[in-house]
Amino acid sequence: MKKQLLLACLLVSMSFAANAQYDLSITYDANSGVSTLQGATKVYMHSGGNDVVGPMDTTCWMYTVGNWGADDGIGEMFNLSGNTWAITIDPVPYYSTAPNGPVLGSEIKRIGMQFRNENGSAVGLDDGGNTIYLDLSSGSPVPLNSDGSPFFGVTAGISAGINSLSGKIAEVACFPNPLINSTLFTYQVNENSKINLSIFDETGRLVNTLLNEQQSVGTHHYNWVGDDSNGNMLSGGIYYYSLTSNSENVNGKLIIVR
Repeated sequence: MKKQLLLACLLVSMSFAANAQYDLSITYDANSGVSTLQGATKVYMHSGGNDVVGPMDTTCWMYTVGNWGADDGIGEMFNLSGNTWAITIDPVPYYSTAPNGPVLGSEIKRIGMQFRNENGSAVGLDDGGNTIYLDLSSGSPVPLNSDGSPFFGVTAGISAGINSLSGKIAEVACFPNPLINSTLFTYQVNENSKINLSIFDETGRLVNTLLNEQQSVGTHHYNWVGDDSNGNMLSGGIYYYSLTSNSENVNGKLIIVR
């Protein structure tokens, strides 16, 4: 009998399993808006989310993630090129890491964000020097200035976290993405199963088998630091994880930043 798996890739610090929403990719151009981040070597997204549709003001910061001025990896973006930076989050698990989390609703509908360097001495804001907002309530993310007008310094896109697998449904999320230091895989086994968790590079070459063992019903975790089968750290780039149970398979993309 085929097994149904629930795979989520969560922060190491999370002690609960929040519901997946979808992968939300946010790209920020540090040349836009009011910004002193041109030429920065590190950029962080300091942000807050709300699970209700309300005004674009401080209420959007209901669940705030980030420690202003701390170079601790929380909200750290990766450099695409020049002054363009990106981060991918799954909103509900991500904002559930806030001190007042977990998020009570099933969706994050509004996000407020400000960008900073590693010590907070340089910032990136909207065209008026205020918080940048992302409206998710319509299903497609819309970046806005604090006055409600379009903000063109941020682009965002979503990919659904649900795949149909052999007639079964498995929610798939990968967070944090990109992997900077380590990632904790958390997955639910609904029947005693032989589980294989493997990592592949862009060419499809197997670079590491993390798990290949019989596992019992319940929630399981595996912390991966981004190494290959010989214990060597993989170089930055795009990789793919594959979690299988007999004939069922869940795949996802994972970016490593070094």
